[in-house]
Amino acid sequence: SNLSWLGYGCLNRDWTLITVNAIGAALQTLYVLAYLYYSPAKRPVLLWCLLLLVMLAAVYSYFTLPIADERTRRERLGLFCSVFTISMYLSPLADLVRGAEQ
Repeated sequence: SNLSWLGYGCLNRDWTLITVNAIGAALQTLYVLAYLYYSPAKRPVLLWCLLLLVMLAAVYSYFTLPIADERTRRERLGLFCSVFTISMYLSPLADLVRGAEQ
């Protein structure tokens, strides 16, 4: 999420978005590295990290290669960032609803 908003900030040349999300991405990277270091099962964690990096590269490629118009790219990336952020915050609520039904 941070990296997608960082890309959106770069497209808009919005230094507030760039600064906040660059710091957030750096902190999340440190968290993942610390988790990897202290994790007893390193292989599954490395595989998940690799999978997420491949997904990140695919999303980056989608928003840079086939979309030549900068305005269209900015609009689609903004929509993607918004939907991704909303789904990220809704997913724990879905677990709460499932837990309440049981």
